[in-house]
Amino acid sequence: MPPKAEAIEERIAKASEAMDRDPKLKGAKAAAHFGAPYDRLIARRRGRPASNSRGGHNKKLSAPQDESLRDYLLMLYTSGRSPNLEAIQIGASRLVYYDTGDINSSVSRRWTKAWIARNHEFLKQIREKPMSAKRLSTHIIEDIKEHFANFDKCRRKWSVRAEDVSNFDESSFQIGVVTGDIVYVPLDCEVVYNADPDNRELVTVVATINYGGRKVPAYIIFKGAYHLRGHFPQTLDGGIEFARSPTSFTNNRLGLQYLKYFIKHCPPSRTGAYRILIFDGHGSHLSDEFLHLCWENRIRPFRLPAHTTHLLQPLDVVVFQSLKYWFQKELRREIFNGAEEFNKIDFFAIFQRFWDKVFKSRRIAISSFEKTGLIPLNPLRVLQKIKEYKELLKRPRTLTPPLRYSSPILPSSPGFATPPPRTPTHEDWADWPTPLTLRMRKRGVDYIKNRTMQSMNGIPITPSVLRVQEKVEAASERSILAGALARQRVLDLGLAEKERLARKEGAGKIVQKYGEITVEQGRKDIEADDEDEARVVNMRHARLSKPWRNKYKKMMRRFEADYWDVINWKMKATDHDLWEK
Repeated sequence: MPPKAEAIEERIAKASEAMDRDPKLKGAKAAAHFGAPYDRLIARRRGRPASNSRGGHNKKLSAPQDESLRDYLLMLYTSGRSPNLEAIQIGASRLVYYDTGDINSSVSRRWTKAWIARNHEFLKQIREKPMSAKRLSTHIIEDIKEHFANFDKCRRKWSVRAEDVSNFDESSFQIGVVTGDIVYVPLDCEVVYNADPDNRELVTVVATINYGGRKVPAYIIFKGAYHLRGHFPQTLDGGIEFARSPTSFTNNRLGLQYLKYFIKHCPPSRTGAYRILIFDGHGSHLSDEFLHLCWENRIRPFRLPAHTTHLLQPLDVVVFQSLKYWFQKELRREIFNGAEEFNKIDFFAIFQRFWDKVFKSRRIAISSFEKTGLIPLNPLRVLQKIKEYKELLKRPRTLTPPLRYSSPILPSSPGFATPPPRTPTHEDWADWPTPLTLRMRKRGVDYIKNRTMQSMNGIPITPSVLRVQEKVEAASERSILAGALARQRVLDLGLAEKERLARKEGAGKIVQKYGEITVEQGRKDIEADDEDEARVVNMRHARLSKPWRNKYKKMMRRFEADYWDVINWKMKATDHDLWEK
């Protein structure tokens, strides 16, 4: 079996050291004595490093940048903000920017996953909080088949085009409760907890999807009596309407109000066309007023079978899962940037960001109706899922013992599995590692200085000196890059805190009490209030400054009169007419 590359490099280093001690020793004899390749020995003495230490030509990060990124992740972990995949990607992209100076230079998500796989000896992934088990309920296949038959019959009877089929439903958000995320921690970490604002206040969002791609703004319901200024950030869509409810959930009155909202924002594809509106069996969707208004506007209500919305409702199958995912991602980003509190003002500030992530294209509506087998009609899409669920229920449940990870290098280290620093002696400078402490770095710098001074006296510079110099440079670069990432992290936290403070400034002023209000109307009311307030302030300023203005005018009149008195007195004293040429 041929020797490994590390063993060959050790032989080359020993042969090179022997040639340094004995200037008369030839390279061929030294290579033969230590079993080292002659050509590599000569190449190392000429300053060319081993190929496996240079890295590939297409590597995004150099070795010092890799070390800096690991130090940065350790800093995040120890500060209680364990990094997820996105945080690692941002950190690596910043290192690339520091190196190239190109703001468009970045690393991809795929590269980040490959980097994590390459560093499996240093970190692992765990979930911050275990997810609850999914509830699997029994399904009656006959009811599902009847559902598809009724839907097809309704479309045919009323000649409803696919573009006129819509679905609406409510989804509630606990605005300050964050779920567990996949984060990356040191190998010997068994569990990690995230900072949870623990605000369980509910906000209900009524969402609508239309197969034809017509977008209906969100209808948002929350508890309380007042609409505050902080609820109307400039980032929100002006068509969004806010409504109040004693329970934060919909009721008969709000259900009817939402139907009028739907009629306004989602007209039929052609004049006089019939539409189908799919919904679940919530009581607010089944009131007489709701159903009468549907029929008056050529809307055919289509109710889903009980306990089947997770299979048959397009919003539940596709949209809400994605919506909750992007909400949690934005919430975790706020927490990662130092947010310790999260209320409705903060929720509305990020709402449009995660909403647009889901509803940015028509494709999600098409996919929702396809996966529920409605358009095009394909009951097998759902019946196949029922078969899989039933097979899953029959499987025996087995408990898998958790895997315990330990570092092969530092079994009890609280940090990443980095080799411990060692103090080198004079004999092992050829194997000197990258210094991890300031003391080791200073020792390497002193060694380079001493050998440089000796070279002035005729002692040649050896590859060992070049190796130590490379290691010192790598340590310096690593320290500088880690410091740059840390400074950028502090800057990010400061900007995020500044944004949160600006978001809450004046946010508690009341815009409207009770009732419904659109975001656009709320902004107009805020602008009108600001104008009124500015006018009052100007009037007050004018009232307070009026006495001083009168005193100033009176003083200026007296000054002008006194001035001309003095001029006339001088003219008379010199017998000189002021107007005489």
